[in-house]
Amino acid sequence: MQWYATSLDGQAFSPQEKLSFLADNSDYVAANGVTTAGGFRMYAFAVPRKNILSFFSADGMNWVQEDGVRLQHDPNSTVEGSYIKDPAVLQLADGSYLMVYVSRIPE
Repeated sequence: MQWYATSLDGQAFSPQEKLSFLADNSDYVAANGVTTAGGFRMYAFAVPRKNILSFFSADGMNWVQEDGVRLQHDPNSTVEGSYIKDPAVLQLADGSYLMVYVSRIPE
């Protein structure tokens, strides 16, 4: 379970309540959100699931899992170890998206 906090100025935050991102009977950890048409997209991960999903909200409080997997761990990758996590996403000037994420580099 995660907590959320709110702020009027983006600098001082006050803790509020618990917030859950549940998918496939697993709790996902929200890592990064972006503004989209009609609302917000939150990217989240679950280390045991070895994937990154996204959730959508029109109001920033009520989140629904979006269809599909945003990024799946590749066990044959030379740069992805036993997990992928902590996605950070931003939209580039040309409209495409950049995702930076954490993985343990195999030895």
